[in-house]
Amino acid sequence: MRTIENAKTKILRAAGDLLKKEGLVDFNMRTIAKLAGVSVGTVYNHYPAKAELVFDVMERLLADCVATISDASAKTIFDAFRNIYFSMLDYFNLFQKNLMRDLSVLASTEANPRASVEHSHMAIFQNAFQNAFEAHRDEIDPRIFTTLGVDRAIAFILVHFNDMIRRNVRDYAELDFILRKLLSK
Repeated sequence: MRTIENAKTKILRAAGDLLKKEGLVDFNMRTIAKLAGVSVGTVYNHYPAKAELVFDVMERLLADCVATISDASAKTIFDAFRNIYFSMLDYFNLFQKNLMRDLSVLASTEANPRASVEHSHMAIFQNAFQNAFEAHRDEIDPRIFTTLGVDRAIAFILVHFNDMIRRNVRDYAELDFILRKLLSK
């Protein structure tokens, strides 16, 4: 049993490295087998379809990203949002060559598609925002809760986060300014 787990771990690690480096263009089972040091048959034994392997790699990388967000010690809500933003940016920057678009195409051609990969990943980050709001509720201007509500405030913030991530903005000052104007007491 340990050999099987080791082979699958090697395959996932090799597939993750290849996916981050090459995107889906050169992502094939033969190359993954070579990088993992296993036979092509072993790769197909664990992953009969390329899409299954791609999605498992994505889930593993996303879990690592979420762990980074959860482990980050945020003293203020602004620190928490900064951590979430840069974790999101780093996660989406892991992938080159329009991977999210490629994944949507891949999902739509598989027998068991996973709906809207990018949307489901954004939902995970939205959950991180909600947790940050709850953890730092006492720091936030209470008018936010009466006028906008947490869900609408998070939606507003996510629009700005998404825009900056799509533009690959590493300068956080603009977003920090908006957050401080919106949330500060």
